[in-house]
Amino acid sequence: MKTSTSSPAPHAGQLVARVLKARKISKAFLSRLLGVRPSVIIGYTESASMRVGTLWQLSLTLRHNFFADIAAQLPPDLATNTPQDNAAAERIAELEKEVEKLKMEIAVWEKVGVRN
Repeated sequence: MKTSTSSPAPHAGQLVARVLKARKISKAFLSRLLGVRPSVIIGYTESASMRVGTLWQLSLTLRHNFFADIAAQLPPDLATNTPQDNAAAERIAELEKEVEKLKMEIAVWEKVGVRN
């Protein structure tokens, strides 16, 4: 499948290897956690691509969201089926309204000559 950009896909194995290194987790320990041979983990870290199920299991085992790491490298204008969390935007809008109300209140108090 050809894409419209020349940006290469992230190297899945390198993403996993970086997390292992940062957390000082050995491949042997991870292999014991997953119940696979150490050579399997070496294969994972050297592989440029990885099955979604494997990456999912690694995410859960290592408590690290590799999918978010990959998604962060995609252009922000791509569509998604994930519902947007608008809570932060709604809270900002509420606070902006409150700021405007307080500015008007200050202006009224300044007109009547009350100052701190």
